[in-house]
Amino acid sequence: MGTFSAPISIGSPDGRRWESLDALVDTGASIASVPASALRELGVGAHALEGVFMGVDPVGKRLVPVGGWMARA
Repeated sequence: MGTFSAPISIGSPDGRRWESLDALVDTGASIASVPASALRELGVGAHALEGVFMGVDPVGKRLVPVGGWMARA
């Protein structure tokens, strides 16, 4: 496993605006994270639960924390 940088582009929900970022790719990662400032700029009103380390308990009808860790470069 390792890390490397790669250019990526993320778009607004309507596909009209795009933001280019230099992403840190972790070959062992199972989730993606994008800076909140970039998401706000694009008008993104939602983020995957995995990105905030939350999951759904469908029986209890509630959000629950899930394990994980985030590395920063």
